[in-house]
Amino acid sequence: MKKKLIALICLVFIKAGLNAQTTFDTCQYANRFNGEWMYANGNDTIRVFLRAQRNYYTEFKTVQDMILGWHEYKQGNTIIESTYPNRFMTIYNVDTLTYNSVSIGLKSLGAHCNSGIMTASGTITDYLQDKQGKIVTVTLNAAGNVITWKQWHKANNGMFGRPSGMTLPSEFILLKQ
Repeated sequence: MKKKLIALICLVFIKAGLNAQTTFDTCQYANRFNGEWMYANGNDTIRVFLRAQRNYYTEFKTVQDMILGWHEYKQGNTIIESTYPNRFMTIYNVDTLTYNSVSIGLKSLGAHCNSGIMTASGTITDYLQDKQGKIVTVTLNAAGNVITWKQWHKANNGMFGRPSGMTLPSEFILLKQ
């Protein structure tokens, strides 16, 4: 009886360990952000392309879903910064990506399959501000056609002579295209 109890306890711990190493999105929460999004206010245009990506980390034996993105910011017809041409690139593993190929990395927050409003958080690379990472939170409405984008600086932004501004507005609304 004692051996059976020890074997059962071991099985429970092994199963718990395996489950803890898998953090993927079973209800396709991240996929709801997929596609092209646009903000325009007359002179400024921001295009964002988001794509859910499942990443396999063999070293850590984990699976994780992320939302990767590319952006283009234009004033009039002048491109201010852009990674947009890379939006259809093949991604084998997130470890091989560079700052110049992908500009946005988000993880969904509280992935509840029955949730109406969805939120993700992460960073965007601000190329004109010394490639600084700006903290981003995006909220997708229940209809899946409007994203509210909010971004801000890290606490030490502007220290040691580094730039302290942001190229993109701190808050804007993106519409699904």
